[in-house]
Amino acid sequence: MAWNKTHRMAGIVRRASAAWALGGIAIALVASGCGSSSSSDSKTTPTSVAAATTLAHVVSPPRPHLRIVTPRAGARTGQAVNVHLVIRGAAAGGPDAFRYILNGGHPRNVAARFTLTDLAPGRYHLVVTPTHDRAVTASRIFIVHAPPPPPPAPPSQTSAPPAPPTTTVAPAPSTTTVAPAPSRAPTGGIPRNNGGDMDADNNGDPSDGDGNV
Repeated sequence: MAWNKTHRMAGIVRRASAAWALGGIAIALVASGCGSSSSSDSKTTPTSVAAATTLAHVVSPPRPHLRIVTPRAGARTGQAVNVHLVIRGAAAGGPDAFRYILNGGHPRNVAARFTLTDLAPGRYHLVVTPTHDRAVTASRIFIVHAPPPPPPAPPSQTSAPPAPPTTTVAPAPSTTTVAPAPSRAPTGGIPRNNGGDMDADNNGDPSDGDGNV
């Protein structure tokens, strides 16, 4: 900011010095023209007119010229557009040196380089002015293309269906048949196991000799 002020002051001093110098020349030429006139003080010589015209051009500085470098006129862009501005005859420093309006929307302050992002497909009209001089403008028309469609997804590999679950049948419990203990053969023809007359010799004792079996 300090550099811009110094630069402006230096330009003003140079223009003022040139104006004073040319002004002195113009005054001398006008005086010379007036001195050589013998008929009337109201006559104006061609030399004095030329000097006055030159003085007017020096005192009035040229109008600034604003130019949009990018995007180019009629450019076809993607959804992000880089904008580059150049101005001649005026300072262009600082982040808020310019103001832009896109498609008649809300104005925004920007630097000489900025990026428009997330633009929908369509036609856009960009208008830019310096923030300190709204009389100077530049405009540009550009077109935003629709983004290309995403690539198709690769085909999925067909996998074999999962095998059905195997059911394990538990074996039936084995039945063990216990054979009855063999009965002891009768001794001496006496029935055992409480047979016969069911007395002692029929239950494992020796014969009781009663004659009954």
